[in-house]
Amino acid sequence: MVFGSTILEVAIGMIFVYLLLSLLCSALGEFIEAKVNNRAKYLREGIKLLLNDSKGGGVDLAQRLYDHGLVRPFYREGKLPS
Repeated sequence: MVFGSTILEVAIGMIFVYLLLSLLCSALGEFIEAKVNNRAKYLREGIKLLLNDSKGGGVDLAQRLYDHGLVRPFYREGKLPS
C-alpha cells in the first residue's frame, strides 16, 4: 500500500483504466472515421446546403470555397478536407 489506503489505490486504478479505455475507444473511432471519410462528405453536403442557391440558378459558392487557395492545401490524396 503506497498511499496507505486500499480504497484510494483502487479508485486511482479505476480512474487510470477508465482513461486508458476512453483513449483507446477515441483512437479507434478516429481510425475508422479516417478510413470511411464520412465526416468530410457530411461537411461538404452541409456547406452546399448553406452556401448554394436552392433554386439552382446561382453561383456554386461551395465549389468556389473548396477551390480557394486557403482550403485547397487541406486536400490529401484526393480526399475531401474535414
